[in-house]
Amino acid sequence: MQLRKLVKAIFHISHLDTIQFDIIKKYSIYCHNRKGKQFAYLLKQLDSHNFEKKQKQLLFNILKYAKNKVPYYHQIMNDVQLEKNQIFSNLKELPLLSKVIIREQGKNMYSEQFELLIKRWQNTGGSTGEPLKFPVSNNFEHVHQKFLFNLMGGEKNDIIVSIDGSRIKDELLNQHIYWKDGCNNFPWGSIHYSTLYMNDDNMKYYIDHLNLIKPGIMRGYPSGFEKLAKYLISNNISLEFDLKAIYLTSEFFDSSCTDLLRAGFKCSIYGQYGHSEVSIFAFTLANSLEYLCSPLYGFTE
Repeated sequence: MQLRKLVKAIFHISHLDTIQFDIIKKYSIYCHNRKGKQFAYLLKQLDSHNFEKKQKQLLFNILKYAKNKVPYYHQIMNDVQLEKNQIFSNLKELPLLSKVIIREQGKNMYSEQFELLIKRWQNTGGSTGEPLKFPVSNNFEHVHQKFLFNLMGGEKNDIIVSIDGSRIKDELLNQHIYWKDGCNNFPWGSIHYSTLYMNDDNMKYYIDHLNLIKPGIMRGYPSGFEKLAKYLISNNISLEFDLKAIYLTSEFFDSSCTDLLRAGFKCSIYGQYGHSEVSIFAFTLANSLEYLCSPLYGFTE
């Protein structure tokens, strides 16, 4: 950490803060990818591997860090004696965290090293009250998305597309373009197809474009995939490429949905669940409705 502070100071004096941030970010992603390979191996053995020891270590690390570096937790954990073998009990000694507490505490919720950490800002959707904006690290989302991508048979050069609620500009809609470019191919997709404009009159444009770019993996809203699958089946259309897998997220789906999608797209269907607060990453195996929670992402009760 001292070396990191020194490097930060040198870059600041040299007016190279932007370059410094880019170097740190790229190095961070490199480290996470390397760690991701180790985790991916373990996550493929969820039924046979004993994760409790690793869970205890990770939970101990984060609670110890919070106690030492976060003012709010330093105060409420003053009398909590952390022990690795008792860490699950230690966790239950802490009060539940709420939006009210986070808003009231303000910067007391942040680590003393907050400015040095690589982070991005997210917010809750607001479906259960007033949205809350908060910072999160990039550590494990990338790692777990990579794991899921590999689980589905994804390869380096596969195009990923998303089916979501993207809004498309009027000038594009007038040209029968119902999609837009994404920032990066992995993990959220190089193309985002919007469900907002799907109907039987324009579905052919979606299908034609899919056949043009030939994605390897598709992800997104079950409702959008259902509309596409029904169109393919009712019009006796087969895609002109081999799709490796679809993973569904953000909306409810059941076995009737996965059966429909398998018939329409001729590929395996996976489920994925997470949330903005970055506390859980759950996924299904191929064509299953049973969700498995990664023990290396968060502690899930």
